[in-house]
Amino acid sequence: MKLTSYLSDNKIDEKAFGAQLGVSEFAVRKWRYGQRVPNVATIQLISEITGGKVGFPDWLVDQARAS
Repeated sequence: MKLTSYLSDNKIDEKAFGAQLGVSEFAVRKWRYGQRVPNVATIQLISEITGGKVGFPDWLVDQARAS
C-alpha cells in the first residue's frame, strides 16, 4: 500500500503523520509526491507505524518508476 493510500484510508493528514515520525508535514508531502525518499531508518519507522502496510518495497517500486 502506498503512503498516500494509507493516509487517505486512515484519515491521517500529513502534519499528524509527520508528528508521529518526528518530521515536518512538508517532508511527508515530498514523499507522497515522489519528490524525495525517506532514509532507511525512517522507512523502517513508517513500516512500524503503518503495521507493515507501507514498507521498503513501496519505496523501491516508486524509485524504479521514477528512473
